[in-house]
Amino acid sequence: MTFHTRSMTELGRLFIELTDQLSRGGVSAALETIRAPFDADAALLSIECRNRTKPAQCELVLSADTELTPGAFNGTPSVTRLPGYETTAVSFQDPQGANRYVLRLYRQEITPPFDQDEIVLAELLLSQFGRSFEANARHASLHVERTLYSDLLDRLQIGVIVLDRAGRLLTVSDQARAILARRDGLQLVNGRLCTLNAVEDKRFQAIIRDALSGQDACAAGRGLSLTKPSSMRKMGIILRAIPGAGHEGQPALSIYIRDAESSPDVEAELMRQIFDLTPAEAAVARRLTDGLSLEDTAAALDISRNTARAHLRSIFSKSGIKRQTELVRLVLNSAVVL
Repeated sequence: MTFHTRSMTELGRLFIELTDQLSRGGVSAALETIRAPFDADAALLSIECRNRTKPAQCELVLSADTELTPGAFNGTPSVTRLPGYETTAVSFQDPQGANRYVLRLYRQEITPPFDQDEIVLAELLLSQFGRSFEANARHASLHVERTLYSDLLDRLQIGVIVLDRAGRLLTVSDQARAILARRDGLQLVNGRLCTLNAVEDKRFQAIIRDALSGQDACAAGRGLSLTKPSSMRKMGIILRAIPGAGHEGQPALSIYIRDAESSPDVEAELMRQIFDLTPAEAAVARRLTDGLSLEDTAAALDISRNTARAHLRSIFSKSGIKRQTELVRLVLNSAVVL
């Protein structure tokens, strides 16, 4: 092997290749990147959970021309020596990380033994692998969290828009995108958010400027009511500055949009399960929650008013409430809207 630890260019290339392979090709591809510079016949990696809440993850890669087979390792990371092979082992554990990493390299005894430069290189590559592996895991976890929160806000009919320090759009949720497409109170013109009403837009732009410049210190944010051409009811929005945004491209302002005429899409089956209702009772409760009167609910379900009233009395009995308004509040404050 011609690599020396003083060759920073070669080390940088290996770091980049290792990180790229780990993000695109997974652990096996990254481990092959580690094995190759040593001309090793095999590389065996063990990723051990620091708190031992799950079994160690083991990965083995073999060179194309080796006589070794996976059976020689018995599927375990504990093989410290193989007859006829030189072995070296290094480990890495970030104090803040979740895992401990152990790497073992195997090379035939007829080749020179692993020297100190190679051991140092193995330690460096393993540390880069460990940090990249942990970073990828954190990124994946954050992506799942963002997806869950975004889905939840969409189900609650809340649109979210995030601007950077320069006022450019960074994020537009599905619900916010639908609201902007309707151009009913709030719209996007040449990449800039604005309202349809000129007077309201003047205040809207002033609030955005104050928030992005750091002049608005209100922790609760600023609320604004926007006129909707399609209705007498107005659309409510809240603008909140995001702390710590010092540069362009970083999230600096979040805008939450809620149309007073919208309501969460409540699934009758979930309502039935949560409140222990019959399918007929759940259908009645769902339409009453949507704002229909008892008469309109009966017509929508093609049942008599007396039947609808009987279902409502049963719902009251099961839920411990006495008024229709209480039913609406109970449903909209429950987990059924999530």
